[in-house]
Amino acid sequence: MTALPADELRLLVREVLRDLLPAISAATAPTAPAGSAPAGHVPGASAETLGRTPAAEPVVIGGDDDLNAFALRVLDLAADPARAAALRSGRLRFRLAAPAPEPAPVPAAQPAQEAVRQEVVRHEKGAVTERHVAAAAAAGARLVLGRRAVLTPLARERARACGLAVERED
Repeated sequence: MTALPADELRLLVREVLRDLLPAISAATAPTAPAGSAPAGHVPGASAETLGRTPAAEPVVIGGDDDLNAFALRVLDLAADPARAAALRSGRLRFRLAAPAPEPAPVPAAQPAQEAVRQEVVRHEKGAVTERHVAAAAAAGARLVLGRRAVLTPLARERARACGLAVERED
């Protein structure tokens, strides 16, 4: 099974919600017993949500699993007639929040001598091609060119793309 791109998945969720919410609103709510919450009350909603300016509940969607969980939450909210009405009227809103940044990986401690040492690939003469650059980049090495070595334009582009350091000897 192939995963859908995030944009297509969002469009599908919107279509499903657009189709389901009117059907849920057509269902009549049971009459409230005496002493229950006032009409228009949305259980679990804050005063901000019920006020004039709708508050938006932050939603983090970092991937397909988050999107699926959000869609299920909206369906659960829509099952309650009062919350469904709040969703339709805009009193209950959502805003997309940025996912929390993942912590940066901690580099492994290396002795100072090993950190300074880096493999060097030398070319004294001739054409240095894209293939030479790719091999040096794969080895994690620096590329050092002698006086008689020539770096081809494609090799130069590949070195930039790979972030490979290319040095010329004097």
